[in-house]
Amino acid sequence: MISRCVTFIITSTLCTLSLIGQKTENVTLISNDEIKLTLEHHTEADLSKKDWLKFKLRNKTNKKLYFENINYSINTFEINKNNERELKPGALGRSKMYNLLPEYHNVKKITADNKFYELPAKKEITFWKYASNTASAILEKSLSKSQEICGLMEFKVEYGLHEDLVDIYAGEEAFCFNWINSTDINPKLIANHLEEKISDVTQRKINSAIINTLVLNESVINQITVDTLIYGIEKRGYTQNKSERMALLKTLDKRNGFENDRIISHYQTCMYDKNCEWIEDLKYYWNNKLFDTLISNSLFINEKIKILEIQSADWRKNDDRKNKLFKKVISTMDFDFNYVPDQDGFSKWYNKVKKLASTRHPEVIKYLSGLLDNETFLKIEDWSGQKNKRIITNRDKAKIINVRICDVAYVGLLRALNKVDIEKKFEGFKYSQSVLIDEKWRGSNEANSDGIRLKNAYTLLPLNLSMGEKYYYLNFTNKLEIRKLLRRYGF
Repeated sequence: MISRCVTFIITSTLCTLSLIGQKTENVTLISNDEIKLTLEHHTEADLSKKDWLKFKLRNKTNKKLYFENINYSINTFEINKNNERELKPGALGRSKMYNLLPEYHNVKKITADNKFYELPAKKEITFWKYASNTASAILEKSLSKSQEICGLMEFKVEYGLHEDLVDIYAGEEAFCFNWINSTDINPKLIANHLEEKISDVTQRKINSAIINTLVLNESVINQITVDTLIYGIEKRGYTQNKSERMALLKTLDKRNGFENDRIISHYQTCMYDKNCEWIEDLKYYWNNKLFDTLISNSLFINEKIKILEIQSADWRKNDDRKNKLFKKVISTMDFDFNYVPDQDGFSKWYNKVKKLASTRHPEVIKYLSGLLDNETFLKIEDWSGQKNKRIITNRDKAKIINVRICDVAYVGLLRALNKVDIEKKFEGFKYSQSVLIDEKWRGSNEANSDGIRLKNAYTLLPLNLSMGEKYYYLNFTNKLEIRKLLRRYGF
């Protein structure tokens, strides 16, 4: 019978270990009649070591064991303002259910069929990727020099001899090691580790933290070939590891690899493969050779426009591409260029004309410029005040605002005449973009007082132009500017 809630705790204070001559240390975390769980760690660790922190779990019985939960947390200590030692839970990493197990990272989602991890009789498994990667990434980011680190390893497992009989066991042990900063390591050794991680394509972001850390080192990425980076991107096209693809794309950009025929070919093929991930990638990576493929594939037109809007600086000067996009957009809607909007058709017209503005097509510019003198107010629903709600109920009401036809045309022309720029950037390794516009185009709409609630509203224009006219109001001054710009474009 498995006893419930047995805990093994080392109560001795953390102290400096004698590391001289030692390579690895083995620390028993849990040991009973059924299992033995051991922490094995290097006494010196750095970014070039892939498996310096590992766990070994052994089934000591003659029967299969069913594990429902396997978790760890590496806690550290710091001296607070009262000169007291304070525990920092999970400071060097912690896991969620099954994060540690190699099998967990080879599937897209856990299903009812694998609720339990089954460990056969007398079988031992070793797992290290998640713990080593996470701790290395945290240490490299937080420490500016080599030094000794001491921590408290906590471990908890829930298992039983049957699926319906699960008990909890926990272990806690102190351990210390020397962390060697990357400035003290041969960059080639770290580059070798990065190459290995690029080739290791697994699910659930098991390598993301360490890849995102390794590619920050310029001396390391200069040793990684463009072909190796593209290989990593290609292989991750069929995984959920968007953050890893983004990190590799950013590195490829630094290596001037965006014009490489192989990466272009990858995305051309990927866009026709329903199993391949590419939509988020093309918001960062772009080559004009991808334009025709994007126009012709099955992606919804709204998503195509969003990608092309972000990448517009690269394609918008080409008349042939503008014609192709215009034909594609107009084929998705019934639009009359002689129509002057009224209240009944205003909402539909409002959405259609914004899509058309993104084509930069001369016919659209001519149509919109003809509406600049139409100051008719029409009503439209504004749901932007509900955007932070996870669920919108029947009790939630849209705000009814007054919008002039000329303001909708004005905002569309700002897009069509290329006065809106996209600034692409990485925050951490999450890609984001800001949509920017010069402040001289900003006008205050007194009929919509909430249109001036943003202090810097004039610098931002939504990517899909949604409700942009609340912040960009056509007045005497900017009407002169837009007319001047139209003449410069030949209208």
